[in-house]
Amino acid sequence: MKKLIFILVVSILLYAKSSSAQIDTSAVIQNIVNNKSQFIGQPFSILYNQLPIQIKYYFPWPNFNRNRYQEPSTSFSFYFPQNTGESFLTYPGLRIYWHPFLNRSQSVALYTQGRGAWTSAVALHYGSAIISDIRRE
Repeated sequence: MKKLIFILVVSILLYAKSSSAQIDTSAVIQNIVNNKSQFIGQPFSILYNQLPIQIKYYFPWPNFNRNRYQEPSTSFSFYFPQNTGESFLTYPGLRIYWHPFLNRSQSVALYTQGRGAWTSAVALHYGSAIISDIRRE
C-alpha cells in the first residue's frame, strides 16, 4: 500500500512539473508582437534564432493586388495540421510582412514539396528575408 501511495505521489509531482514547464504559445506570440520593434528591419533569422517554440507550419501569402508571384507576407504557426479538418488548430500564429517582397514561386515550390511543414530548407529560404511588420493571427 505504501508503494502504491509513493508511486501515485511521484506521478502527480512529475505531471505537475512537466505541465508547468510547457511554454504558453499564445504568450510567446504576444511577446513577439509587443516587442516587434527590435525585429523590424532585421533578417528573419534573428527572430527565428530567438524563438522559444518551434515553427511547424507556414503559408506564403500572394500579393492579391498586383503580382501573384510576389509574397508580401507569410503566416507561421506552431502546430502542423494532420488533415484539412485541423487547419483551425494552426492558430494562434504569426504573420510576418516582408520588405522587399519575396519571390513567391520559390516559397510555393518549398511549400508544395513539404506540404507546408517547416524544414531546414524553408528556414534557409526565409532566413535572409527582411521583416517589415509582425502581427498576430
